[in-house]
Amino acid sequence: MGEFESLDQDEPLAQRMERHAYDRLIMLSDGVFAIAITLAALDVRPPANWNQDPATLMAMIGPALWAYAIAFVVISSYWMAHRRIIAMLRRVDGPATILNLAILALVALQPAAIKLLTEYRVNGGAGRIYFAQILLIGLTQVILWLYAWFGGRLIDPSIRPAARLLMLANMIITPMLGAWLGLSLGHTGNLTAYALVAAVAAVSIGRRALSKRVGL
Repeated sequence: MGEFESLDQDEPLAQRMERHAYDRLIMLSDGVFAIAITLAALDVRPPANWNQDPATLMAMIGPALWAYAIAFVVISSYWMAHRRIIAMLRRVDGPATILNLAILALVALQPAAIKLLTEYRVNGGAGRIYFAQILLIGLTQVILWLYAWFGGRLIDPSIRPAARLLMLANMIITPMLGAWLGLSLGHTGNLTAYALVAAVAAVSIGRRALSKRVGL
């Protein structure tokens, strides 16, 4: 594993600046994702006037735990997608950096959106706002990938077109499934909810199988 910040004085300035921009982007991105996950957990607090009954405890903090679970899955999923995107880029330029900062800005808002879910109902206006934000993060990732592919030509040439298309499909389908599932769980009964979870799991398994076939 190479160092992020080499002090090699023989490195050409252009190469050093290009590597420096790439490394700093990775470090900033990981930091924002980590802080967002940590802050999302702060609303899971011990309730006041708890009677020491575990069942009562779960009833009192259940909404906060549910909101945090959604946030953890969403932020982790987008971190994994972001990690894969950046790993496939040879370098980053100005527009790619700006698009990445837009993604981080939306991710950093996740704790505030989680607070809405904690204080209001998931299946109400707060839920719609939260899952709209999920879709917006996914849309921004799609724009970054399309720019890297066709605009800046930043993607490593060894990544085949089929793999690039599958990455694009993943970025579009995953947030839509997440938003659809989250909104549906708040409006449907247990059997329908289980069917939705099974459908999402089936899509995820199929997507992983396709990823292996195209070399992702």
